[in-house]
Amino acid sequence: MFREIIPLINREVSEGKTDERDVGRSFWDFCTVLGGRVIGLPLAFLAAVLATRVLGNEGYGTLSLFFLVSQLFFLFGINWTSAAVIRYGKEEFIESDKINRTFWARNTLLIPSLFISLLLIWVGREKVLSYLNVEPEGIWLLGLFLIGLTLSDYVQSVLQATANLRFYSGIKVLQFLFIFIFLCLVYFFPSDRGKIFMVIWAYVGSALLVSILPLLRIQYSLFFPAVLDYHKVKRIFIFSYPVIFGSVSAYVVNWIDLIVIKRYSPIADVGIYSLAYQGMTALQQISMVISVVSTPMMVSFLVIGRKDLILRYVERIVPQGLLAWNILVCVVTLSAFYLIPKIFGIDFAASATPFALLMAGMSWNILNTFYSSVMTAYELIKQSMGIGIVIALLNLVGDLVLVPGLGICGASLATSFSFMVGAILSQWLICSRLDRRGWKELIFPLPSLLVIFLFLVISQLLSRLAILIALVFFSWILAKMLGLFQKEDMALLEKIEMPEWIRIWMSRLYVLLGSQQ
Repeated sequence: MFREIIPLINREVSEGKTDERDVGRSFWDFCTVLGGRVIGLPLAFLAAVLATRVLGNEGYGTLSLFFLVSQLFFLFGINWTSAAVIRYGKEEFIESDKINRTFWARNTLLIPSLFISLLLIWVGREKVLSYLNVEPEGIWLLGLFLIGLTLSDYVQSVLQATANLRFYSGIKVLQFLFIFIFLCLVYFFPSDRGKIFMVIWAYVGSALLVSILPLLRIQYSLFFPAVLDYHKVKRIFIFSYPVIFGSVSAYVVNWIDLIVIKRYSPIADVGIYSLAYQGMTALQQISMVISVVSTPMMVSFLVIGRKDLILRYVERIVPQGLLAWNILVCVVTLSAFYLIPKIFGIDFAASATPFALLMAGMSWNILNTFYSSVMTAYELIKQSMGIGIVIALLNLVGDLVLVPGLGICGASLATSFSFMVGAILSQWLICSRLDRRGWKELIFPLPSLLVIFLFLVISQLLSRLAILIALVFFSWILAKMLGLFQKEDMALLEKIEMPEWIRIWMSRLYVLLGSQQ
């Protein structure tokens, strides 16, 4: 994929237009970010175990409702300008080694939004407290949590824009570590105060801490001199305002299931489903490594005028990643049936089935993750948000139809179906924008859907393992038939920095999976 880019980038570097390290260090950036997620996930997993043990399914349901409310204000009041920091901050950093114009332009929009969000929390505090069924202290915790989320999200966006992905990864690990340590203290040294407040304090404290530590790493010269560029403010606003509507869809997708379940089912079901959904989100965090690493690269390619490299990413890397991802999804799904009741307790054994149904949706949703960096680079925010709105509406309608009769399994089916439709729309959008024809990417989730269905109807472990092995074999045959791994793809191994033994191993893997034609 990158065999033609290095000479060009070297020339562009000499002209001060871009940085060859975006490509050369992509392997280490990917491994660092992925490693951070892999290390962080066990910590998040253990934190979830502690939280469920401390709170039980009803208390865990209340904690989930606290997150539901906090995300409402964060998505609508704060997050709508976050992507602009990565998009325009990266562009400005390539051109001038600063992001001061982007930084101050975004602050012009962010600070009033944060103030309005905090004001709304205070004005509506009685309704919020009634919905959460917590003491008045919950309002102060909600406000602090929103501030912590805002600061941590901001500094992490700056780290991505300024090529500090390794430090960004370390911060994500520290966030999970802080939560785990705080919950250990709650678990082993119980307080006379309410358990729910002590657990909430663990998440509030971690959000504030991880927003402070990056300040020790970031060079403040990036933000100065302070310049209020009204043209930049306008660009960021035009780029970002569709995200407000997208935030509606994101919120619906992430939280409407719990809202509808709470309407028709006891709060214990909220906790059971919340654990399944958080398990899906944990796996989704691994997939987000792709967009974290690829988004700055896609922007760089556009800056230097190499749109053909973006097309290669879509045509070569995306199908290869889809194949590997769907095998991973099936492995995780199989493991969940046996691990959830043993680790989280028998009260949460019912989470395994909705988790499996959600994994069916994740086999499709990965397409949105792969394409998000391309959409950001081409500023396809309105189109992306439109797809998000369609996903949200389908999820909402599906919940209202299915949850009353099927309960938490109905919510899982509604979410998975909406993900599938969103993936199809994303595929159509990217093909239209890049003027290409290709729908083979939509084939890869189909075998995993069949495998997950068989996992649900067949309970014997050996039979499930045989089905999983059959999937791996079928994927190998499919890769050869479609020619997913070709000799020219190996050219990127010579251009990307990595240990020699990994390069050799990957070369052999390409030969094994490559087409015989």
